[in-house]
Amino acid sequence: MNKNRNEENEIKLLIVKIKNRLALLESYFWDVFVETAYYDEPNPVDEEKDDKETYLFHGTKELYYWICLFLELRNLSAYLNLFISKFNPYIDDKKKVIESRNPLYQDSEPSMIILDDFRNFLSAFSEFSGFDKVPTDKLYNVLIATNGILDKTNVQPDGETIIYKTVHWFLAHIYPKSKLLNRAKFFDLFTHYIPDILIPEIASAVEYKYIRKGKNIANLHISVYSGPPVSVMLGQSYR
Repeated sequence: MNKNRNEENEIKLLIVKIKNRLALLESYFWDVFVETAYYDEPNPVDEEKDDKETYLFHGTKELYYWICLFLELRNLSAYLNLFISKFNPYIDDKKKVIESRNPLYQDSEPSMIILDDFRNFLSAFSEFSGFDKVPTDKLYNVLIATNGILDKTNVQPDGETIIYKTVHWFLAHIYPKSKLLNRAKFFDLFTHYIPDILIPEIASAVEYKYIRKGKNIANLHISVYSGPPVSVMLGQSYR
């Protein structure tokens, strides 16, 4: 009985390690390949960029072996064989391991292919059900409260620029690494990204669209590059 209990504890610790490592690697991918793509010229965003890129490869290899161990401890031999046959042929190929792809759908973010595949594979097991990417609940709460933020700061917007600058000031208290990207652009790989605010902590970006409907009516459409968009009706007092 003690052996079974110890093994179960080992599996629980391994599950936590797998979740944490996957989230860390996804964050590093954003830091190394997505955030730096926003700048027209070299920008010292992260002095640890080279180390993070190296870790993306070695950390992913280690994650691969952790997942293999999880499947072995769970006696899931068929899944283990399937996992090994899919990923073992190129797990030692750095170029292949850190390969990325375009956003798969509108308002999604670029991603590292093998990490997406790991996540999809793990989603079949109850231990990893509901295991999403870094949560964006706080971000959405702020975006939904755009009206209130403008009110408290006495801002009367006539376009999206003053709005996203004001909201960024607020977001920076929650996500200190967030930044305005008024000079932003992506490489050709990410051509349809035109964000206003970058938030590396949650691997996300935000784009505001101010849509005037009439003299006293305006809608604010907010695209979030990690989830569904937000729509806000601006109060009449802000016209």
